[in-house]
Amino acid sequence: MQAGSRRSLVGRLRSAERVAGYLAKFLFDPRKWTESSESVERSIEEFGRAMRSRRLLGSSRAPALAPRGREPENVLGCGRYNPNRLRGSHQVLAVVLSLILLASCSPSPPVPEGAAALEVAEQDGGYMFRESGSPVLFYRLEPKSLDGAYERSNYVHPLYGLDGEVLTEDFPRDHRHHRGVYWTWHQVLVGDVRAGDPWLAQRFSWQVQEQGMLPAGNGLFLRHRWFSPDFLHGREPILEETAEVVVHPAEGDRRAIDFDIRLVPLQDGVRLGGSEDDKGYGGFSVRVAMRPDLEFVGAGGAIMPDRRALEAGNWVDFSADFAGSGSPSGVAVLVHPVSAGYPQRWILRSPTTPSMQNPVWPGPDAVALKRGEATRLRYRLVVHRGNASSLALDALWEEFAAMP
Repeated sequence: MQAGSRRSLVGRLRSAERVAGYLAKFLFDPRKWTESSESVERSIEEFGRAMRSRRLLGSSRAPALAPRGREPENVLGCGRYNPNRLRGSHQVLAVVLSLILLASCSPSPPVPEGAAALEVAEQDGGYMFRESGSPVLFYRLEPKSLDGAYERSNYVHPLYGLDGEVLTEDFPRDHRHHRGVYWTWHQVLVGDVRAGDPWLAQRFSWQVQEQGMLPAGNGLFLRHRWFSPDFLHGREPILEETAEVVVHPAEGDRRAIDFDIRLVPLQDGVRLGGSEDDKGYGGFSVRVAMRPDLEFVGAGGAIMPDRRALEAGNWVDFSADFAGSGSPSGVAVLVHPVSAGYPQRWILRSPTTPSMQNPVWPGPDAVALKRGEATRLRYRLVVHRGNASSLALDALWEEFAAMP
């Protein structure tokens, strides 16, 4: 079995183990079973709700197998949760569900001969992605600082080009708080309280609640909670963020990388906003390396960066000789229509005024987020050889926008 298939199988088996825990909890508990068929239906409905409420697939946190306050018991027949106690149609139903579960654990089809294999390794406080041994990106999970200042986590750097060149910067001299591919804001408000400044990486932290590989083995699922010592002395979380980062195999001279981010306030009165000036920058950002030959191209052609946010369409490409080899490469940022504030304006910065590149949301005026409701931001990076003219970026955006 090839490496890609083994990783996929391991991921599916781990997911199956978690689902089995829920099956045991909701179906093999004899207290939930009576002679009434209505109780069977209720148990199945309860199991379904639990599955929908948790991201079991790819999760690193297994569900509890016993109610709080009790020791977990053997769900395979050695303790009180004994499937041998099931009778008649109830037992048949449990067997059928178990067979369905085992079928889901079947290994993925083998990787075709000659196809690139994606490898993901947990190392150095994060996850390193490689394809056929070449680096793709590093996602930083654990906090990193510069001599104790500008502490940040939950971002991507380095982002690599298809030939191994580094496309992003971390702790650049002109803006030490910038970091690779990241998403954050100046204004995080809870009622009248200003909770640090995550954009500047000051008095703010992203604490990991859950992490794990996605079932296909080509991405990460991450769940963080936001804290600041300025809000209730850091004792209560402000917001829960989930993110899926998916790396697609390279196709010819390009590779797609997807970011699907959801923000759910855990408090009343939460508001998010960008910089409080006429620029209003904030949200998903890419700090590309500021090469002197950096070119900006959108759907309408070449773009001249401006100090303030401008209309640039559904995508913008950033190309330069990042490798110093005389051949250009680059990365395009595509905005999905489900993203909050779509269509989004852009903050773009040339090498003469070095900074990040940013599809802006929400702007300088902080917007209210309702407690318990998700705000979604979705983007795709297209890493490529050549410049924007070598890609059909309008068609690539249409393909991305059609994804559910």
